[in-house]
Amino acid sequence: MFSRAAHLTSGKIPLLHSTLSYKVAAPGPPNFAAPAMPPHTTATPITPYSGGAGAIALALDGSVRRIDADGHLHIATCILSAATVCPYYGHEIPNAQALGLVPDKLYQVYRPPQALAAAAASLAGKPILMRHQPVSAQDHPSTLTVGAVGSSVQFTPPNLVGSLTIWENAAIAAITSGRQKAVSAGYRYKAVPQSGTHNGVAYTLVMANIVFNHLALVAHPRVPTAIIGDAAPETHTPPKPTHSPTHKRTTTATLTLTLTLTLTLNPNPNNQPQRRSAHTQSSLPPLG
Repeated sequence: MFSRAAHLTSGKIPLLHSTLSYKVAAPGPPNFAAPAMPPHTTATPITPYSGGAGAIALALDGSVRRIDADGHLHIATCILSAATVCPYYGHEIPNAQALGLVPDKLYQVYRPPQALAAAAASLAGKPILMRHQPVSAQDHPSTLTVGAVGSSVQFTPPNLVGSLTIWENAAIAAITSGRQKAVSAGYRYKAVPQSGTHNGVAYTLVMANIVFNHLALVAHPRVPTAIIGDAAPETHTPPKPTHSPTHKRTTTATLTLTLTLTLTLNPNPNNQPQRRSAHTQSSLPPLG
C-alpha cells in the first residue's frame, strides 16, 4: 500500500458508453527506493524467492526477459490470465445484490475459455500499474503507470498470454527482487449464475462479457500461473482464502457504479479474496 495520508478526489470514468462515478484515494508518489540501473548488455536474472505462507515457487527462465540499452525490461511471454475457478466473496462480485449473494460468503467463480478468448484483444496495449486502479484517458494514473502490455495478446488454452514492457526502475526492481513478480488483470465482467465443475472444482457462477482495463503488478496473483518469467506453468495448489476475522478488507476506494459490467479490482497486494470490514458501506461495488 502507498501513503495513507491521501485525500479524496472525485470524478467520472466513461467505460463502454457508461459512466463509472467514483471517489478514490489520490495516491502520492510511490515510496520505492531507487534501484541501481541494471546492466545494459545482459538480462537481469530473477531470483526465486520465498514469500512466506502461500508463496509460489516456480522454475524461472531468463530467456524470456531482456534489458534494453535504456534499461527497460522486456518480458517476451507471460501468462496474464487463465481459464480457471477462483474464490470471490459475495461483495466482490458484480451485481451481487440482484444475484442474491451473501456479502461475506465465498463463491467459486469460473472464468471460461470462450470468454477469455473473446476478451484477448481488449488487453493488448493496456497500461501496467503498480497497483489496481481504474484507468481512462480522462483520469490516467500516471504516477502508478510503469509499463504496457504488448500489441498481441493470444489465448492459448487454458492461458491468456502476452508480452510486457516495464519502463520504470522501481517496478523493474520489484519484479527482479521477487516482491511483485506476478500480474493481475483489472477488468469488467458480468456474473452469470451457472453451476458446473472445472478440473474437479465446483463453481456456481460464470464470468461473461469480459473487457480488460489494465494489468497490475502484485505479490501473489489470483491466477496462480501468472508469474513473470516462467519457463512453463507448473501444477501446484493455490493459497486458500483467509477466514480469520482479523483479515478484514481495508478499502482504498469508494466507487459508485452506474454500469452493468463492473470493473474488477484487487485492492490488496496479495490479490486474495477479502472479507468486508464492519465499517465498509454496503453500497461498495464488488472488488477483486
